[in-house]
Order: sequence, then C-alpha cells, then structure tokens
Amino acid sequence: MRQHGVALLASAGCVEAELPRVLARAMRGGGGGPVLLVCSPSAERSGGLRRVRGALAGSELVVVDDVEPEPTRSTLERGLALLRGRLPGAVVALGGGGPLVAARAVAAVAAEGGDPLKLVTRYGPDGTPTPTRLRAPKPPIVNIPVTPTPAMDRAGAALVDPSLPQRLEFYDHGLRPIAVLWDHELVSATPERVFWTSAAAVLIRALGDLADGDGGDLERLDREGAARFVVDVFREAGPLGLAGRLRLMSAAFIQTRIEDARRRLRPRSAFGGDYAAATALHSELAGVSQGAATAALFASSLASAPPPVAETRRVAELLGVRPPDQGDALFPVVDAVLELLRSRALPTRLRELEIDRAVLPAVAERMRRNVNDPRYAAPDSDPLARLRTAW
Repeated sequence: MRQHGVALLASAGCVEAELPRVLARAMRGGGGGPVLLVCSPSAERSGGLRRVRGALAGSELVVVDDVEPEPTRSTLERGLALLRGRLPGAVVALGGGGPLVAARAVAAVAAEGGDPLKLVTRYGPDGTPTPTRLRAPKPPIVNIPVTPTPAMDRAGAALVDPSLPQRLEFYDHGLRPIAVLWDHELVSATPERVFWTSAAAVLIRALGDLADGDGGDLERLDREGAARFVVDVFREAGPLGLAGRLRLMSAAFIQTRIEDARRRLRPRSAFGGDYAAATALHSELAGVSQGAATAALFASSLASAPPPVAETRRVAELLGVRPPDQGDALFPVVDAVLELLRSRALPTRLRELEIDRAVLPAVAERMRRNVNDPRYAAPDSDPLARLRTAW
C-alpha cells in the first residue's frame, strides 16, 4: 500500500524481510554515509534494536538509543554529535512517536547545517505557520512504529527547548518517510497499556475528524473509516491482539491523509480534544503521555466549548447513541466516549493522571506559550481555570 508516496509494508519478520531491501534501493547512488538509527531505551527490551542491527549487519550504523518520550533540543544535539558532521545515507526510526519525531529533526538539521534556530517554523500572532524553506536534499527515512501514532508518516518534527517559549518545529516534504514498516512481532511486543494510551489520542482525534463535516466524499470516507476502526477495537472484549493493534495503526495512518487534505494541524471540532493543554501536560510532566493527557481532558474540553449539534449528531450516529436534540445534545455522546476510555482503564480527569495539583500553574504557563494553539495566549484567557475544571 502507498499513501502520498509512502510505502506501507506489514508482515511477520518485516524488519528482516523488508528493511535491507528498502534501504539498498534508497541508498543506491548515494554518498555512502552511515545509517542513522534512532530509538528509545524500550527498543533494547523489545528486541527491536537487536533485530534492526542484525538486519543491517555490514552497514555502518550510528545509533541514538536514548530518545525521550518528548524529544528535546538535547536529543537533536546528541544525534548531530554522533554523526560528527556527516550526512547520514539513510535514517531508520524505531519506536513510538518520540523516536520518529527526533529522527526527522536530526535528518533536517544534518542536511541543512547551521543553527537549528534559523531552520524552524515561524508563527504569526494568529497561529498561522510559516515554515522556513529547507532546500537541502534529505536522507531517505524508514519508520518502524510500534504504537498507533500519526507521527509514523508525517513530514514535520517538533522538539522541546526548555530555554525557549515555544517548541522547535521543522517541516519539509523531504522528511516524510519513504517507507513505514509494521513488524508484527514488534507491534505485538508493545505493552498493552502503552498501546491503549496511544490509542486514546487516536480515538479522540478520529472523533474530531468525523465531527468536522467539511471536505469531499473521499475525505468523508477516510474520516468514517478511521473512527470506525478505533471505536470497534475499543469495544472488543478481551486482550488486545495483533488484529486489533493493526486496525489502530491503520486509523493513525489514515489520520495523516485526513490532515493533509485539510491542510490544518488540528481537528476543527472540539471533539478533537484540547491540543494545547494535552501537549503542555505531556511536555511539562515526566510520565504523562500525550494520549493519557488527551483522554483526561476530553470531557471538560467539550464542556468549555460545546460543539454545534450537527457535529454532535455525526459522532452520536457512529457511537449508536440517542440522536441529539437541541436540549441535551452533548451528554449521551460524552458519556459514550468516557465509557470507551474507562473500559481500557484510561483517565477521564486530570487527577487520575496521579500528578500533584501544584504543578497546574506551570502547565498553564506552557499552554500560553503554545504557538500552535494561540487561544490561550489571549489576554482574557485563563488556562489555569481550564485545568482546574478538568481536575
């Protein structure tokens, strides 16, 4: 399967069967630089690091194996230091969203050279992005995701820099992977709890995409298909098997196509969650994933900005709940979504994240600095009140 030029390859033993072939073809006639392998410490535990090393035996590897769940500028600097000024012949990213994002950032700066701050996307006062034009050819990237993350086939990267009021973002079509490999054994090895946490963000994004009624027939089919994939897997009884995992991965893969068609970074509907608050929680607090934060904020996000009845009706039809009317349109729909989240032991309030309430002011300040979602930067906004409502 191909999506906007990205080959999707899925099978048992996919790392050994496909990775050497894909890289050999991509690196043919290249400059002969090393293969940069980017992963997190969990890749050692899952056996993924060992298997990729084995599949690429004979190739020169530069390995960054300590990527954080929320990559930082120091992650980028470690990767560049290991490359010692060389441009990688190819990049392989293995793991969840963190390694996939970090790999794109290292590839971008290694190819462009110079000060990373001069390469990042700029944002206007209204949040409109203006990507810096990155002209240098980028090394081919192969992603091996092990969780259902839309980061698997994107063309941008965002890193936290604690010294700056905003994240460092890089965008270039050349950073989109040439191939995405779903290795059945590695996908199955991801702990079920980790998989469900990632799936929470996919679920809420899918509901936001579905509620947004804009677009043509093909986009509508994508939205309905992705949302149906996720809801059906959440409703299945028993442990999460390979088939369910692959359907969640499929929904995440489709979501990039939906965003590309719309050319927006966030779902328009409030059903898509509170991106700024979830990102601030994930960035500020170690151990709080983007998915868990998105789930914990869902109900209060809708309460603070109720969507139109037409959007609520689209989600209600998918979930099979009572068609909403003008009076109490939202309540049965929210209850149905919260039931899905609770069925997989996912948080539905901030206090269920097991965090100290005293950290909320710091999270609120980070929300104000999120240039992707400028509503909290307005003088009359109160992000701290928003977090306290979600507590």
